[in-house]
Amino acid sequence: MAIADCGGPLRFAAVLAMFCCAPGLPLIALIRLPSLPITLILGISTSWATWLLLALAQITSAHWLPIPCALLISTITVAATLAYLTPRLRGEWKVQRPWLIQRLRGRGHDDDTAPPSEHTVAIGRRTRRKSLRPLPASGGMASGPTLGGSAIGRSGAGVRQLGIGAAYGMRWTRSRFVTLTGLGVAAGLLWWESRVVDLDAAGAYGLVGVLTWRMPVALVLIAGVFACALARRRVDGVSAAGAVALLVCGLYQLVSVADGSAVVGTGFVHVGFVDYLGAAHRLPPSVDARFSWSGFFDAAALIVRLAGLPDAGPLLLWAPAVITGFATLPLFVIARIVTGSQRLAWVSLAIYVCGNWFQQDYFAPQAIAIVMHFSMVAVLLWLLRGGGTPALSGGWVQRLSALPVRVPGLPDGVGRTQALALEFVLLFIGAATVVSHQLTPVFTIATLTLLALVGCLRQRGLPVALGIVFTLWLSYGAPDYWTGHLHVLLSDLGRVGRSLQSGVSDRVTGDPTYQRMQLVRIGWSGGLAVLAAIGLLLHRHSRFALAALALFAAPFTLIVAQSYGGEIVLRCFFYALPIMAPLAALCLHRLFGWAYGFARRTTSAACPRRRRGVAAALLTPAVLVAAVLGLTTRGLNTAFERNPADVAAAARDLLRRIPDGASVIPPNGEGVLQMARLTTVARPQNGKCAEWTIACVDTFDADYVFLSTTQQAALRLQWGMPPGSLWTFADELARQGRYRIVQRTDHVIVLERQRQEQ
Repeated sequence: MAIADCGGPLRFAAVLAMFCCAPGLPLIALIRLPSLPITLILGISTSWATWLLLALAQITSAHWLPIPCALLISTITVAATLAYLTPRLRGEWKVQRPWLIQRLRGRGHDDDTAPPSEHTVAIGRRTRRKSLRPLPASGGMASGPTLGGSAIGRSGAGVRQLGIGAAYGMRWTRSRFVTLTGLGVAAGLLWWESRVVDLDAAGAYGLVGVLTWRMPVALVLIAGVFACALARRRVDGVSAAGAVALLVCGLYQLVSVADGSAVVGTGFVHVGFVDYLGAAHRLPPSVDARFSWSGFFDAAALIVRLAGLPDAGPLLLWAPAVITGFATLPLFVIARIVTGSQRLAWVSLAIYVCGNWFQQDYFAPQAIAIVMHFSMVAVLLWLLRGGGTPALSGGWVQRLSALPVRVPGLPDGVGRTQALALEFVLLFIGAATVVSHQLTPVFTIATLTLLALVGCLRQRGLPVALGIVFTLWLSYGAPDYWTGHLHVLLSDLGRVGRSLQSGVSDRVTGDPTYQRMQLVRIGWSGGLAVLAAIGLLLHRHSRFALAALALFAAPFTLIVAQSYGGEIVLRCFFYALPIMAPLAALCLHRLFGWAYGFARRTTSAACPRRRRGVAAALLTPAVLVAAVLGLTTRGLNTAFERNPADVAAAARDLLRRIPDGASVIPPNGEGVLQMARLTTVARPQNGKCAEWTIACVDTFDADYVFLSTTQQAALRLQWGMPPGSLWTFADELARQGRYRIVQRTDHVIVLERQRQEQ
């Protein structure tokens, strides 16, 4: 379709599917890992890494060949698929019922199935699955309606499938009909809310200050369905997944869908980067430091070309939900291993969705890189779970000294050749993050190093190899980033107080009500951290406690190195959230355990429905409170982070018609002004007025002035400017004859300098 330049939406969907599946899934399938979720996780991340590195190679070598690149990836995919299927076609491959089919037929279990051994019978040259291993009694997942186990990683050793809990498959039971109907009603209410919500009225309270009754009713339905799905005798994974998906859409996508345009203006800046690379097929000369890690932008330019899109704009709107959807699989695996409970893994996923107010999942390198990091951590924990670690003996000194030299074993069903292949795949994925984002690979190296120091990493050479790749790229691939700015990069080294001040204290400014709402954000993240710390303390004797401690501590080591423009504290909590969520779920399980225990003691053993009702009644308000806090914290900056459709359209029209060399302000205040014409339109450095006056505009000598309601909201909430002052200033510029208004909508005013002034 790319060669014939046809296909439309079908072509777009095919390119995205190819980006996510090819060539990673068939290549990882060749390793024949005994876990389908791990195969999917590695397959998706390997596909992304392949596209990132191939696109980077084309841009850096000035050989832009998108269609041959796609043909190469297709050839590798077909060859790997044939190599995977050939032994089966010849009858030499052990035939088992696919894990997914077992799930759909309702025969799946909460844990992994063991590799073929006593559970298989020989049929000629083939072997067929005889039965599935029964669920261990200690698993606590199918025998009662409790919310999960009571210890980190309680499940025994061995390679097991990390099930998602679709124990009822696709059977249409009465309870499932009720829960799915509830989710359908909630989805309708969310869509209705997006059509009627008045985002223009958003102020210091953010999104929650303008919502109607439809949103709380939808959240109650979602929380109730989620709780009922987990309180059943067997977890209803379909209903739980649907509830989490609606939670993501309601918390992450409401503003974007209501406005018809993506939130976070930086995403439009990235559209401009992709537009330049797709047109010039080379890196621009020292325009932006982010081009030193251009892997993501190169791959996006490749996708735009293959999909036949005019620019990367269509990738923005649903990016948060899609990225979060891809992240849920490794996050679920991490939570499933850490908690040892399928139910608590689902609770952890809900906590993650509600606690992620940081908005780092938009169209950006960070979003792709962090999902690949989650995938690496999930694989390493899976290996640790199956392989186990040697026991420590002696006193505290002997145990601490033995930790760094302790080497975990290999899981059952994973040989040395497979382990070596896995290590290479993890290094390949890590290398793709190195060329795509400046901070994530540092975090990955810190995580791997801490895991090795506590004896929870078998691949000891992986952090060293990844560190070498990072150093080589920083030295030869990103010299523009540090050349001449080394003193700036090193100025924050060891200055933890300064990093904390810029990341916390300096952000709580502006309108008094807005400051209090900022404290709600800090309190919500801090509360999750406290719950996670308590959960870790309560389960400090479990086999995964040291690994959880390393994952919890690794993000906060970044504070010692850099302030990251005042965002390092925010990034630390974002990076720690995948491990904070399951640890917090463990803590909540212990806190709510007394209430459930009381219910069991006061109800008859012959009333399992009553006990399940008590469990659902306990979980529903907890999920509802978390959802309300997530909606409040994530939507706090709605007034000035949104990009209404008419603002984006006005910026696109302005960039299309202004001549080369014309200057536009404010470039830093409106990301939409940078979605195109990266080098042909002048954007004055720091061309944003803290206080809009005629003298300030004269300082920048701008040909065009672009003013919007989002700028007005930022000035009002963060600097105390009176409402409507920006519109008054625009009218004053027009009255003085310096500029004339060429476009005015409900959310934007565009002014052009009069010809006699030019």
